[in-house]
Amino acid sequence: MQQPLTCGGDTWGHGGDLEGFTVATSLTVGRRRSIVVVANGTGGDEQRLAAERAVRGLVDRALCAGAE
Repeated sequence: MQQPLTCGGDTWGHGGDLEGFTVATSLTVGRRRSIVVVANGTGGDEQRLAAERAVRGLVDRALCAGAE
């Protein structure tokens, strides 16, 4: 899926969740930077959503760091 970066441009990647795990992979459009993030933990829907937001934020910060 394509998602915009806060620093401009887009990233292409895929994410997914299984019980206790959140995974995200992303590649910048110019293929200059990529990242894979895996987080694990247990909890209900609220904790899972918080982990998804944290992973998306980490992906964005990591890929935007190269744009500075």
